[in-house]
Amino acid sequence: MSVPSMPPPLPSARPAPRSMFVNVMAWLSLALGLLGVISGLLQAAVFASLDLGNQLAAGLEQGGAQALLPPQLLWVFQHLQLINGLSTLAALVTTVVSWGLWQRREWGRVGFIALLLLSAALGIAFSVWMAGVMDTLLKQAAGDPALVDPMVGQMLAMYKTTLYVGSLVIALLHGGLAWKLHTPEIRAEFEPA
Repeated sequence: MSVPSMPPPLPSARPAPRSMFVNVMAWLSLALGLLGVISGLLQAAVFASLDLGNQLAAGLEQGGAQALLPPQLLWVFQHLQLINGLSTLAALVTTVVSWGLWQRREWGRVGFIALLLLSAALGIAFSVWMAGVMDTLLKQAAGDPALVDPMVGQMLAMYKTTLYVGSLVIALLHGGLAWKLHTPEIRAEFEPA
């Protein structure tokens, strides 16, 4: 009696090679996310234990700074704990998405691309907001911008240019990274959705 022969084993699908690009992006973002979470938690503990928000508000009232500061900055000073909480939450999301990216999970890749594009848009929005704050400060300080020393106007213009160019460069860099993560070679490294 002959022993039935076994069919040859099927070739196993070889996983795509892991690119150094994804590893570096994931580890850097993971480290920065973890540092952001730790920093945010420490700041929250300091805010809670020292009651810094109320102390800052009282100091602004005593010094009469509330009348001098633009409303945007007053809002920031009055909501430091909220801003810290949102920042800590964003760092936690970055940490989780970076872990998914490193593990080559499709949700990690898509989430990381979304974070890159969102942070680029927020960077540009922050630049516009900050330029508005600077304009408000200049108007409040002089009453009439024409009366301000021309050197101050030139410095403000240089500051705004640096702000806009910097945020544009960062947005382009984030867009390039998002594009690279969307290329077929990189997508092949990730598990199907």
